[in-house]
Amino acid sequence: MSDPFAQAQVSQGQATASTTPATSGPADPFTGTADMADPFATSDTYRGGDFTPSATLESLQGRLVAMFPRELDPNAKDPNNPGKTREQYTVDLYVLDGGRLSYYYTQKGNPEAQDPADRQDQVKEYVVEDISPTNPFHIASYWVPQGGVIGKLKKAHADGVPFLGIPTMVPVKADRGTKTNAQVKAEVDAWVARQRQGARPRYSWSLEAPDAGRRQGAIQWWAAAKDSVDPIDRAKAPKRNA
Repeated sequence: MSDPFAQAQVSQGQATASTTPATSGPADPFTGTADMADPFATSDTYRGGDFTPSATLESLQGRLVAMFPRELDPNAKDPNNPGKTREQYTVDLYVLDGGRLSYYYTQKGNPEAQDPADRQDQVKEYVVEDISPTNPFHIASYWVPQGGVIGKLKKAHADGVPFLGIPTMVPVKADRGTKTNAQVKAEVDAWVARQRQGARPRYSWSLEAPDAGRRQGAIQWWAAAKDSVDPIDRAKAPKRNA
């Protein structure tokens, strides 16, 4: 498939994404691929256990992202409201452009650490250099709780296609028609500049469709990466009325 991506304007009947690629292994799984002069694997060989903290949509504004829907949890725990639940999608997220990315996350303390400082939660910076279609940034099991994005992910999941777009602040439903996306972003930027003093501006999130040039960059990435990305399981897609 030359262009597998869904976006805001896509119809629900779009074709399915790639099928599971065929795999083959060496005849002898122990010696078939090893250099027996130096057969040892290390943590650098198997990097799947590396920790990648999740980025907020605020830090991804204006970048091109591809979301591969994996599973919808209609009753996920809401970390911002203890005792309550929220609808939440789990996706594989690929950031495809924008160059250097820097964002902050909270590293949980280790209560068994010898150093008292290591027992406390710490805010740390995570940096990724030179993000581009030839050097994408991947976050597995990324949570998406934003209702406006979830609605589109449900349709993309049912069609078996990844959802492509640019995270954009948009007015909440009550403000549509009276505020533009730019006005909403300006209000939020001013609030942040005031060190978040005063009422938090109202806004929601959308994945806005990219222009043809940026979409072509995503297609070029997909041509090189499709055999290494897990296919979307349409059997796990929620029903259309979910």
